[in-house]
Amino acid sequence: MLYVNDVLEHKESGNRLRVVHLNYAEEEIWLFDLAGKNAFPKLYELGLVENELANGTLGEVRGGSTALTIITASKAAISHRDKAYNCIQPLTNNLNILVPPKRYALVTARAKELECSPQTVYQNLRKWWRNGQSLNALLPRFDTRGSTAGTTANRGRRAKYLDRTNFQITASDYTLIEKALKRLYLKSDIMTLVGCYQRVLEQSYSYVDGEGQRYLKAPGEYPSEQQFRWLAKKLLPEEMAIRKRKGDAEFELNHRAKVGSLQHETYTVGDVFEIDATIIDIFIVSSRNRAIIIGKPTLYLIIDRKSWLIVGFYVGIENASWPAAMQAIKSISEDKAALCKRYGQPYNIADWVADGVYPKEFVADRGAEMLYGGSSQLAEELKIIVRNLPAKRADHKPFVECGFKLLQRSMADSVLGYAPPENFAKRQGKHYEKDACLTLHEITSTILAAIIRFNRSPRPDYNLAAENVLNGFQPIPVNIWNLEIRQRAGALARIPEEQVRFALLPRAEATVTREGIRLGHC
Repeated sequence: MLYVNDVLEHKESGNRLRVVHLNYAEEEIWLFDLAGKNAFPKLYELGLVENELANGTLGEVRGGSTALTIITASKAAISHRDKAYNCIQPLTNNLNILVPPKRYALVTARAKELECSPQTVYQNLRKWWRNGQSLNALLPRFDTRGSTAGTTANRGRRAKYLDRTNFQITASDYTLIEKALKRLYLKSDIMTLVGCYQRVLEQSYSYVDGEGQRYLKAPGEYPSEQQFRWLAKKLLPEEMAIRKRKGDAEFELNHRAKVGSLQHETYTVGDVFEIDATIIDIFIVSSRNRAIIIGKPTLYLIIDRKSWLIVGFYVGIENASWPAAMQAIKSISEDKAALCKRYGQPYNIADWVADGVYPKEFVADRGAEMLYGGSSQLAEELKIIVRNLPAKRADHKPFVECGFKLLQRSMADSVLGYAPPENFAKRQGKHYEKDACLTLHEITSTILAAIIRFNRSPRPDYNLAAENVLNGFQPIPVNIWNLEIRQRAGALARIPEEQVRFALLPRAEATVTREGIRLGHC
């Protein structure tokens, strides 16, 4: 018994035919030659075909359908399939499409309706009949397109300025360039892609003439620079290239994806104080002889991460060290009225809302000062966590890093002796140090005034809660501290200056002898 879409095969020739349509009442059967490039369904007598099946001239082929399953089809293939089906869908339901005299009129009318070529309609109809008259019979075979001779058929845009053929990259070229990139480019942070490309040409796409001189092959016999760059981009993801050439720390600091903010991760004010030191860009002079320039002072800042409030500072001429960090930590509980009086600045108790309040945690980099044993003593005495960050991870304390820049920029136009960082090592740059006229005491007074101004200035782009925005709340560090400190009522402690000073003082074992107290070599 025959059915539509059955495949029949001639035993002698091996030619295969698909049953396109059956009409048992009229004893008609329409067969489509699967091997014919321009074939159409042909009409045969059903009895004749059944006789050939009975005597063995024809045989049935099981599983003869070549239609692809929708599971393996890509979005592009499905789109191509649906477009082809919409092209021939009215014709597949019309049996007149099988009759040669009527087929031409139907196809021509359909092509005119779709504004396409009749050959397009014929092509889709043949695919429909050949692959089993189902929707998936029209799926394109992208895997069979293009050259099958093992080459790329000289594809690519022609050279614009040089008369040469396009170089076709093979699997061996692919492997060679990949090894060169890993050997030359990834293992040096100064090697460029152009330099790596030149090394590849010299080593792998050159020849030695009879006199022992090495020359590059003729253009078209080696990859172009565009091909090399395309392969490099394909073989080396940007993250891998940066990590291999610059290191993991450099990638995490400057190139990693930013998915949040440390400010959002901080619960409220007083959770984390960031501490760091820098050499400020201001030259100062000696207090005993203003004609002598003594260099740039070191500035320590302590900033609350949640509110941007500067809670402590220290200015000195020594390098970043534990004694200088001790002075900055002690300044949190220092008498602010006496501090302002000493440096000639007006005192307002509302400017020092965090006076004497110490945080849950200090965050510092891996500088020698906070790795000193005295920081452990501070943690034990005052019950404060001191966390040292990994090396080269300034992004874990961004607020104190930005605080340095904002504070110095606010003084740039008013303080003599300020030297912009971009002037450093600049050819024929200006000698700003000749303008220096402030002593250490005077620059400390200037920085103290800048800190008070900083704590009273709004922070742009600060994320406020919806109710605070509606209430007209100003995101000023002092205001933010006063608002959020209520959320931690009783959790933060105000520590007296004497207790802080005692916790910071260095300790050592001494021996009481008849001659006196011996401490080390003293």
